[in-house]
Amino acid sequence: MNKLVHIKMTVIIFLQEDKKHFYKKFIQMKSEKVNRSLQKALESMRIAEQEMHRPSEDAVTLCACQSTRNSAMEFLRSFLLSKGDTVTESASLKELLAACATHDAHFRSIDISSFLCKSDGAEECDNKYCLSVEKVSECFQQATAIRALVMAKLKISERDLA
Repeated sequence: MNKLVHIKMTVIIFLQEDKKHFYKKFIQMKSEKVNRSLQKALESMRIAEQEMHRPSEDAVTLCACQSTRNSAMEFLRSFLLSKGDTVTESASLKELLAACATHDAHFRSIDISSFLCKSDGAEECDNKYCLSVEKVSECFQQATAIRALVMAKLKISERDLA
């Protein structure tokens, strides 16, 4: 009888350790997914920033617009991934922001009205780009605000992702 109790205790300990290992692995995978998403967002932001810092006659505003919108959406996806949400690629900027606001009220302060295609999905948006530097600058400022909020909420600095 004593041997049976010992075997049961060993199995319970093994299962608990296995559960801890699984949980640790799950958290690590989730963290890697969030980091990859953040890196993608930062890369899009860098591309947009490079275009925005060119002289206005040399800036490729189509590239800046697309990169700005992509970075804003990817930052929001990163936040949602960190919360364990399933995020589709077809979700619009408006949908992503609303989903983030369900987790944290600070996202309600983000104004995406400057984005022309704010309520369109990615596919429907392909031909709706702003070509004026001023308009793209407005969107870039909002994308920068989204980046700052997400990075603060996730307690991650850009250096952590390098």
